[in-house]
Amino acid sequence: MKCQSIATFCSQYARTVVLGAKGSLYLSESLPKDLTFYQTLELPEASSKIYDLIANSKVSIDISCQLSELGFRKNNRFFSALREAAERDVIIRVVLDSNISKSDNDYFDELQTRLQKNIYIGYLNINEISNRSNCPHHANFIIFDTHSFYVGNSDFSSENSLHNVDLAMFGIKTRNAAKCLLRIFHKYWDLAYNHAVLPINWREPVENKVKKINRLLVGDHKTPLCVSVSPPSLKLNDFPSDVQCLFTIISEQNGDILRICSMSFSNIEHPRNTLRLYANIHVGFGVKSRTATIQRGVTVRILIDSNEISDPEVKESIATLNNYKEIEVKLITLPNYDQQTKRRFLPKLCIGSEAAWIGTTEFTPDAFYGSTGLGFLIFNENEASSIMITQMMQYFDRYYSSRYATNFKTYIE
Repeated sequence: MKCQSIATFCSQYARTVVLGAKGSLYLSESLPKDLTFYQTLELPEASSKIYDLIANSKVSIDISCQLSELGFRKNNRFFSALREAAERDVIIRVVLDSNISKSDNDYFDELQTRLQKNIYIGYLNINEISNRSNCPHHANFIIFDTHSFYVGNSDFSSENSLHNVDLAMFGIKTRNAAKCLLRIFHKYWDLAYNHAVLPINWREPVENKVKKINRLLVGDHKTPLCVSVSPPSLKLNDFPSDVQCLFTIISEQNGDILRICSMSFSNIEHPRNTLRLYANIHVGFGVKSRTATIQRGVTVRILIDSNEISDPEVKESIATLNNYKEIEVKLITLPNYDQQTKRRFLPKLCIGSEAAWIGTTEFTPDAFYGSTGLGFLIFNENEASSIMITQMMQYFDRYYSSRYATNFKTYIE
């Protein structure tokens, strides 16, 4: 039986609808070929599908990306695919992190010189509205022709897809979910400022007015999900926040295993004076996780990129949780691609029995309340969502039991 409070949670945001053309919703992974596992998963490879979608786009491509090394380098496959799309008169809009991209404008100057038309770049400074500093633009996604999408943690450069590990979500002809992402993208675009030498009177390929719909049945198999966003200061009030979704999963887990996965992690607490903004969720991951183990017999497993241990706050946060009752933290250490290039473990996941979340937001207060990010809360209510959540569990367990995972206590000794 599904948890009543999960149903109540999702009903707060909108009615259930199915819009537009039906299609497929599925998980995809970025997996370097030299990594080996005892367990194999038949998940499609992410980057090749992105290139296929770009090649088949006819009207528009909307891109939100954290890093300036979006792939605008010579001989980059992603750059070449975008150039070919622009030459077919596909309108391309790109939102980038202004704080990172300012130091690398040569990539965009090259892009402008090569394309000259049909591409518009906006720079977003999320710190201006979140009242925090040094908060990056974590929302990495692409929307194709207003009906298909990719959401993941890659910056789309060839180097990133070759080096790092990630689990992403694709929607093909899933117009209802794509419309939610477009609404988020339009919010970014409205807040962004344009490159000085680019025209601002671009041809708008889609309607700006999007109905306030969030609780969705997506694709041919009607996978039930909810789109979430960060930070709350964006004031997209019909979308739940990422942290609300995560706390809901943790609070409603009864028995079994709760799987949490993030590149960066901390024991999140809400500031006392902001409780009203976050639906009175006023305790952090540490308290909720410990409560789950004591009161409801939950086993909590957490995976984190070992590169993050250099941050004292992350290290201290992990130390407060590791080996507390049934909580175990493992660090993922991937072999370096070469002497100069470290590999990163990028997935952001929270997987329970009744629901699971996959997204782009780091599990830290600055990320949830300062950085841009988004995700999908998937409800275990039918066969399609059950299969997807099972795939997420298998993905997590493959790394958790692999030779790349080390218990936190063993790692620091």
